[in-house]
Amino acid sequence: MMKKIILIAGAILSLMSHSALSEVAVKRSTSIQWLHAVSANRPAEPDTQGLSRVYVNDSSSWGATNCRADAADIQNGDSAILELLKIAISSNSIVTIEVDDSLPTRHGVCKITAVWIK
Repeated sequence: MMKKIILIAGAILSLMSHSALSEVAVKRSTSIQWLHAVSANRPAEPDTQGLSRVYVNDSSSWGATNCRADAADIQNGDSAILELLKIAISSNSIVTIEVDDSLPTRHGVCKITAVWIK
């Protein structure tokens, strides 16, 4: 019985520590340098399939995350966000981008979860 309690307590602490380590960060007042869209079928790099990489002009950090500073990824299925990013790049608008480092990354590039355009 004691072993079960210890295992359950360990699992709860593990989940709590993971959520304490993850960070949602916002990068404000940046513009889009360029977009790199990847097809849904890219045999050369299958883990990039269906993503678009957004490169930003601001190289400051994404807050307290371990995210790569100059870029963030977006799922191509997130059409509303992609549309705003296209508008931002074509009009050289300032955007605010939210990333979440608890989501899977590729080479330290975090996923975009929200975008605002000014």
